[in-house]
Amino acid sequence: MPQPDRILLVISILEGRNFPSQSSCQLTVDAKFDGEILTTDPVEFTSTPDINQELAWELDKKTFQLHKLQRSVIKCNAYSTTSTGQRENLGYFIIDIRPLNTSQKIRWYHLLQTKYPKLKPEFSICAYIEDDQTTRSGGSTTSKISKTPSNTGISSTTTTATTSTRSKHLQPILLEDKGYYQLGSDVPSAEIFSLSITIRSAQNLTYLISSSINLNTQVGYFFDYKLFDNKIKTEIFHNLIQPEFYPERASVRIRSSIQLLRSYLETYHPIEFNLWSENNIIGQTHIPLHKIFKPLQQKSGMDKTFDVLTETYNLRIISLNENENEKLQTIEDEDSQPIVKVEITLARETSINKQKSKNDKQQRKRSNSANTNPSSNTTIVEHENSYRPVAAQTISIEIIKPIENHFLNWIWNKFQDKINPTKSRRLFDCGKSDIRQILPAKIDQPRITGGISAVDHSFPWVVNVINLKSLKSCGGTIISPDTIITAAHCIIDEPKYITVIAGAANLFGRLNIFNYYAVSNIIIHPNYISCCDYDVALIKLKKQLQRSEMINSICLPNEKDQKIKSDTIAFIAGWGGKYQISELNAFGSFHLKQGLVYIKSNNYCKNIFGSFDEKDEICATNTYDNVDSREGDSGGPLMILNKTDNRWYLFGITSHGVNSETIQPGVYSSVSTKLDFIKKYL
Repeated sequence: MPQPDRILLVISILEGRNFPSQSSCQLTVDAKFDGEILTTDPVEFTSTPDINQELAWELDKKTFQLHKLQRSVIKCNAYSTTSTGQRENLGYFIIDIRPLNTSQKIRWYHLLQTKYPKLKPEFSICAYIEDDQTTRSGGSTTSKISKTPSNTGISSTTTTATTSTRSKHLQPILLEDKGYYQLGSDVPSAEIFSLSITIRSAQNLTYLISSSINLNTQVGYFFDYKLFDNKIKTEIFHNLIQPEFYPERASVRIRSSIQLLRSYLETYHPIEFNLWSENNIIGQTHIPLHKIFKPLQQKSGMDKTFDVLTETYNLRIISLNENENEKLQTIEDEDSQPIVKVEITLARETSINKQKSKNDKQQRKRSNSANTNPSSNTTIVEHENSYRPVAAQTISIEIIKPIENHFLNWIWNKFQDKINPTKSRRLFDCGKSDIRQILPAKIDQPRITGGISAVDHSFPWVVNVINLKSLKSCGGTIISPDTIITAAHCIIDEPKYITVIAGAANLFGRLNIFNYYAVSNIIIHPNYISCCDYDVALIKLKKQLQRSEMINSICLPNEKDQKIKSDTIAFIAGWGGKYQISELNAFGSFHLKQGLVYIKSNNYCKNIFGSFDEKDEICATNTYDNVDSREGDSGGPLMILNKTDNRWYLFGITSHGVNSETIQPGVYSSVSTKLDFIKKYL
């Protein structure tokens, strides 16, 4: 006989406030429902007790509906326990189960009949129900069970709940249009947090491989791991003796209440972190993401809150080769162990000072035991107006809040320009962006079309070129205040049919007439014959662009930069792709997409493209991450970040490929070999 549908009735007891501080006592909460009593683990009895535990009852849906009709409630009693074991009732609160559903809403419950009526103590509670198809225990989440008589004289089970098991039930949901993961319900107390992992450095990695292997013959090494199911692969490095690579940070934005986020992360399994050599894993360790809240354990009292939490770990890498791992065990010197330095950071996007000025009641007050981990290097940054990220190569899927109104910004800039033209007008500063760029972390599907949305205006030189005659659109790149470079096959019609959209990230979002720029002249490369040879053209605008947060130019490379090393990391960006709605087929994606690709060697490209011209073309792909340009991306940039001057340089113009539906190398018209043509018309 099939078992009836079962649900979990869950109450999360997050924290308390307005309690008297009794350092010699511990606090517990008993919750009674349907004759069954669940008890939290004891916590320190402070003025703001930090409990962060949940209690759950399993029952079938029919029984739950019957309890609703009977107006059943959950009665919760708070107790203080002295060191001698004496237990004292502090008061109780009642949770009505009738309004409960799958949404997770947090509310404060006052203690009734409390012995501290003037203080008005209360608890923060999140109560909800959820389907439970996997639990078949027929009871509650338990760790210790004993029998006690209930008020009705019937025997009931008293249980001590384990530490929060929220990770079993609560999973983050990616809201790509909003640029963050939603953890729990969108309650008023929810905030946006940025969680990042930075790979700083590594040492002694040679101990992970056999001494018989010639290190000079190794193709390359890289690290990989997963963050919220996003596969992260670091930049390839070749020197295993002295590993040299730029620090890379992967970050995600999470919207949640601080209680839910803390409960979720503290039960998060350590992240598996691998060192690869080509297709083989040669070393492994684990990133302790669940320890990010350790810094709060050093705090006490009413000011237990944070803007930024940072922990740095020196993680020992274990060889997966049994023989090599035995050798590692014999190394007594800690300085000779294979180590990778990893930094974990959790930052609030709204600083505490700003939050206090808006509403003092939004302060988060926490109290935990002291941090006893001597190996971690822990810092707490409090009450700063902004979070400054470390100067590192960023890997992220976060989306920074875009500029809300282009029209008002345009009016204000015009007004300032009339008052003081020289002061308000900014000069073009090639390759620089006012808004931090990101590398794609959602590697499982980071194609430009349908993949990761770029941070709004983080590539202010990328424009959209529309042919009003054919209703086709292409990409383009700003190289001077009045010059756009694109693919020649995109603009073979007269200038009157071509228009340029600049300073916009969403083509159909907040566009206005000030995003459109008329074209005065089109200059096609003299050697252009078809879609594949010398596929470059310049667009001259009737009116010069003005430098702003949304508009800037990209840098041009030098002639000596014609040869690019194989596997050099580059970026592509565009609005390519198609939607099912026929009216939008010409324009592709609403939002600017971005992807990471690797420059491939000329021999590699010639094997795929028989007519590949190494003097005119570059090919790049990312088959490991399934990244490729597609229809509608033509004319867009192939960009490389120079880590010396931290500027972006344009090395290629998206031209053509084998098949946009399969991941094959895309072909890009080389910019460095056409500098004479480009500079002639600048």
